[in-house]
Amino acid sequence: LKNGEAFVLRLRDGTGETMDVVWEASKTGYVSIDGNTIKALRSSGSVTVTCTFEGTTYSCIVRLK
Repeated sequence: LKNGEAFVLRLRDGTGETMDVVWEASKTGYVSIDGNTIKALRSSGSVTVTCTFEGTTYSCIVRLK
């Protein structure tokens, strides 16, 4: 993901319904999170974005370039 670019990250159940979760970044200053929108704030590095739903943790590694 390039600096300034964004994408939408959603957790869906088996029927395709979007779950209401709160995403959190493993490091500050790498991405901004606004609901389900993840936006790159840097030009290099990586950060893990995670949420927990019904006791299970889900994660996405975001690589910045």
